Amino acid sequence: MERLAGAFISSRESKQIMILNYEPQHAEIQFSVDDQEVLSAQIQRTMQQWIYSNRTRVMPRKMKELAQEEIGLLQQFLVTGEIDAVRERGKYLANEGFGTPTMVNLASTLRLGCWEIAAQAADVTRFVASLETYTAALLDGFLKAYEEDLCREQQRTYLSLTKSQSKL
Repeated sequence: MERLAGAFISSRESKQIMILNYEPQHAEIQFSVDDQEVLSAQIQRTMQQWIYSNRTRVMPRKMKELAQEEIGLLQQFLVTGEIDAVRERGKYLANEGFGTPTMVNLASTLRLGCWEIAAQAADVTRFVASLETYTAALLDGFLKAYEEDLCREQQRTYLSLTKSQSKL
């Protein structure tokens, strides 16, 4: 196993990210309305910049809503520590057609955008570790769904090829 900020990645069994050193945060970290607006604008800008680098089915006008949902889920995670919802969000974004460049930049935007908020937190280290856990789980869910989609596409391609070869 190799250690990455706040998470361990297992090279065995489906390469699932296992969060071993995470303790859920409780309402001690609150985003102000200004923080939410600034972070939402940054996330929305990132999504819009990378929208054409993937096969997204999301209309550009829905980016603001997606950005606000992301902030809401992050805040919920910081309070509850519910990691499964974050993985499901990653899967949802993959199924909506978001690509790897968008997701990597989204994770980066979340981390960088939260630095100022982290500086105001009572326990900066714990907040940053929680944020890393969040982004790792988001990417984990995304990658699982992305891999599943690739496998389905390969299977469809194989079946089409086999069918066309049998007709020759």
